[in-house]
Amino acid sequence: MKILKHEKDRTDSGKIKSVSLRYRIAAMLLWVVLILIVLFGLMMTYNYNRAVEQRSKKHIEENIRFMSRQISQVFSDGVLCTNYLTLSINSIESEFAKRQVDRDNRILSILNQTILMFDGIDSILFVDDKEQLFTTAVAYHNQKEQVLSSSYMAELHHINNGKTLLFDRADNCMQLQESKSLVTMGKKVVDIHSGTILGYLFINIDSNALEESIQNQISHYLVLDSEGNCVAGIQNERLLRELWKKCGQESELGKKAIRYGGEKYLVAQNVLDDSGWTIVGITNLNEYNVTMGEMARVILLSGLVTVILMTLLIGNLSRTLTKPLVLLEEGAEQIANGDMSIRFHFHTQDEIGKLGNIFNDMVVKIETLIQTAEDVGKKKREYELALIQEQVKPHFLYNTLDIIIILIDMGKPRDAHRVTKKLADYYKNSLSASENVVSLEKEFQITEDYLDVQMIRYGDKFSYEILAPDVAASFLLPKMTLQPLVENALYHGLKYQKGWGTIHIAASEGENEVLLEVSDNGIGMKEEQLNELSREDKPHKHFGVYSVDHRLKLYYGEAYYMEIRSEYEKGTQILLHLPKK
Repeated sequence: MKILKHEKDRTDSGKIKSVSLRYRIAAMLLWVVLILIVLFGLMMTYNYNRAVEQRSKKHIEENIRFMSRQISQVFSDGVLCTNYLTLSINSIESEFAKRQVDRDNRILSILNQTILMFDGIDSILFVDDKEQLFTTAVAYHNQKEQVLSSSYMAELHHINNGKTLLFDRADNCMQLQESKSLVTMGKKVVDIHSGTILGYLFINIDSNALEESIQNQISHYLVLDSEGNCVAGIQNERLLRELWKKCGQESELGKKAIRYGGEKYLVAQNVLDDSGWTIVGITNLNEYNVTMGEMARVILLSGLVTVILMTLLIGNLSRTLTKPLVLLEEGAEQIANGDMSIRFHFHTQDEIGKLGNIFNDMVVKIETLIQTAEDVGKKKREYELALIQEQVKPHFLYNTLDIIIILIDMGKPRDAHRVTKKLADYYKNSLSASENVVSLEKEFQITEDYLDVQMIRYGDKFSYEILAPDVAASFLLPKMTLQPLVENALYHGLKYQKGWGTIHIAASEGENEVLLEVSDNGIGMKEEQLNELSREDKPHKHFGVYSVDHRLKLYYGEAYYMEIRSEYEKGTQILLHLPKK
């Protein structure tokens, strides 16, 4: 699988490299232009967004500080109102201690006057020590019992000072209708002389007054009480709460922009010291950045015009630069096809002109080198072939002389004479002729002479057969091709076998090759012996197999190859694939 992938990568790389240089230069320059345009657009967009974000951050922080002052002022007015009413009620109580009707009318009158004096106050309630209720809104008389039993009343009752309290909005007993939201402040009214409780005072502030304090066309704001209940900005409460939650922690508010629902927001907050309430502000940077779309269109249009102009300019430039190179390419192809007559004549003296002159000189040198290389290569191959051939000749001679000596030692002079006669016949066929390439028919005769010599010594050990079709008799091959293989079969195969041995030699003809086979039923080879034969360098044993393989590679080239099949204790088969061409 790795090989297939590697080949695919090489194919893809080859497709890219096969593209014309002109188009590659144009493509690279266009890429450079496009990258510069994109980088320029990104830098402009980044700097613009950064400036907008900083300006938005400053804007929202200033607005929150202003709104905090506005809301604090509303609460301050509420405290001022309760203090004013406390003094007024004290004065009424001491002045009309004996006239109950005048007292009640005067308390109700001061309540109505006060509501006109202070903006944003919706209604005022006063419950005296006898649980008599005075109010500017008649509807509160219908829920008197609800007011008296409320948590607001209990909270004021247990307070030990006359401080004005800001109540949380949960279970607001002062809420008369759902459409109108109220914020209630309360104060325990005590006699400034005796310290006795005169009653309980409630100031109801219309939430609309708070809403008006946080209205803004670009940013949106949410006011939360100390318990986290929404007091104002309810229409944006869900979005603001989601963004507030997304910030993770309050310390991150206002420090960075937040992405939510495909939009970019900036969130900030401020806590009111007196009340513990919180103002949360949100700015949609996409809405604030009203000119971003226009800027993007300008950048896109400018980039498009630049790309068109650069395409025309780059096309003309690349055509001018690559025209001489195209001529060089065409000339190189003709030279590769064997036409060495091509010459280049450029009129310029720049790098292209110099390259043409160098190319002309190179062609002349190539012609000389090709002819020299062919001559040297031919002589080298002939020398190597002859050298290995001479290494084979004494190898066989030494073995044959050993046989003669052994026969003389065994007291068989007639057999020694026969071997000597066969050796003489063998050398007449194999060594006396000057040529190194013989016909297949003659190669079989040389092999047969050799086997006859060996039969005298090992006649009781083996037999042989040679099968050669007439069609392959005239096929030419290096001399002494089969004899080393037969010798290898005899000395390394049959010699160590206990039973009768057979050497089989055959030739067959295919469409593009002649196949030679040398096989035996000898001892065979183990796996490590086969590995030894597959080595590229000269092995310590089996010199005959190595010499045959090396000589045939020199003679036939890469078209030739040898197969060795062997199984231990069953025999060995050697196949030579000799190309016809």
